[in-house]
Amino acid sequence: LLCGIASFAQTQLTTANFVSAITEDPRGSFILTENINLGDLGEIEGSAIIPSFSGTLDGGDDNYTITYQASFKVTGDDQNFGLFGSVAGTGRINNLNVNADVTMSGTGSNATLGLICGFLSDNGQISHCNVSGNINSTAAAAQYGNSSTGLIIGNSEGNLMYSTASGNLVGTGFVGGLVGSMGTVLGNTFDY
Repeated sequence: LLCGIASFAQTQLTTANFVSAITEDPRGSFILTENINLGDLGEIEGSAIIPSFSGTLDGGDDNYTITYQASFKVTGDDQNFGLFGSVAGTGRINNLNVNADVTMSGTGSNATLGLICGFLSDNGQISHCNVSGNINSTAAAAQYGNSSTGLIIGNSEGNLMYSTASGNLVGTGFVGGLVGSMGTVLGNTFDY
């Protein structure tokens, strides 16, 4: 009888391939090998930087940082904004630092915005992440009851554990330092 150890390869991410690698394989396994500076991405209409992610992203042993600036524009209903629009399925983000300054404007309902992700699904997980930055939302979407804005996650049905957030947050609707609205319990998570 032969026994084997299952292994999987993690795609190494740099600034040059960060967005393209994840967009091409949103279910893949990724690890940062350096700090990622996406720079000022300008106005992004109706979508997040990476619309959906259901793989694994690890910030590496050095807890590398992703830095970006963006102006998100709501163009319809049920849109998710942030580095990732949604972390879906069993998506996992671990050991990551994010530093971002973003704005959100436009019109729609049920918009979500977080510096890591707009929406975290019920089986998704964000763990050991540290977020710092600023959000200024003037979107009409943020005025409706179901719109959610948080420094880490806009709307969470998943697990957020051992994570911190610091910065400034301006918005209406459901607004929170860590999570704008949630359907789950946070574990050992702090807002400074």
